[in-house]
Amino acid sequence: MTSRTVIRPAKRNVLRGLLDSDPFALVLAALVATAFALALLQPPATVRRVSIENTSEYNIGIEVRGAGDGWTHLARAGKQSTTDRHEVVDRGDVWIFRFTSQGRQAGELRISRADLQAANWTIQLPDGAVHELKDAGTPLPP
Repeated sequence: MTSRTVIRPAKRNVLRGLLDSDPFALVLAALVATAFALALLQPPATVRRVSIENTSEYNIGIEVRGAGDGWTHLARAGKQSTTDRHEVVDRGDVWIFRFTSQGRQAGELRISRADLQAANWTIQLPDGAVHELKDAGTPLPP
């Protein structure tokens, strides 16, 4: 009786294969990997300060997004006050602010980056937001 013998190729040592490779290719691969890693580790661009002027009788929650981004909490602006947020992630050419109070939507404000810069990075709660809250029967906070 004879047994069947299966011949398997020897496992290639991956590390040895890399060490035997062209040194230029190794250096190039290392540089590409390093550049890619550094690009991923860069913090996003920020705006030094964004101010929200809330002259209403409502405490207002504000979220912000760019043209293709998701919503991010920006601030809770107390009634009749100005709220500053520092190091806000730059949303690009178009910034969209969404306002809420007591769980009710109070509208959105779409503004260009150029207009924000011209306004010294200050937005005012739109009158329409206050009207939406009043029309929805939102009670004033204590």
